[in-house]
Amino acid sequence: DMHWKLGKLQKCWDAQWQVLQSTKDQLPIAKCMHTLGCIAMRMEDYSEAKRWLDTSLQYKSNFYNKQYKISAQVELGKSYNALAMWCIHSTGNNEDDDDNNVQLALDYFHRAEQHYRLSFDEDEQTMEMIHSWSSICQNLASLYRQNGNYEKALEFYQEAFDLKKKKCEGW
Repeated sequence: DMHWKLGKLQKCWDAQWQVLQSTKDQLPIAKCMHTLGCIAMRMEDYSEAKRWLDTSLQYKSNFYNKQYKISAQVELGKSYNALAMWCIHSTGNNEDDDDNNVQLALDYFHRAEQHYRLSFDEDEQTMEMIHSWSSICQNLASLYRQNGNYEKALEFYQEAFDLKKKKCEGW
């Protein structure tokens, strides 16, 4: 986590790769795949990022639905959020592709939103859930703002603000 924050992406990659190769536990494997996809995206290797993020999502979908309830929704929400961010960051110079990526990003963000809403329907809410959900709201708001839908953007900015306020209040 510290390597990520400091921008030492190769060290972060190496640490995740080591965990991925040293464990047989399904939960850390799924999370490592997700993190490797995020690192690759930050390194601007978008094809590698997409490969890891898709694999992580598939892995999480198969694994979490069978064993976990709340954490499944949070983790699936994180995956869809990362895929939406991939759509935004991997856009090229072709306007048609950019429009398709924006639509796909919105689809992924709304899927993330659905999973977070399901996790919020449960009794146990954690600070991590609130932080992750507020990030989804901010990302959606930014995308709507960039595309001129200011009313929808304001709605999601307000929801992100309310969630962060709730987090600061500590419940």
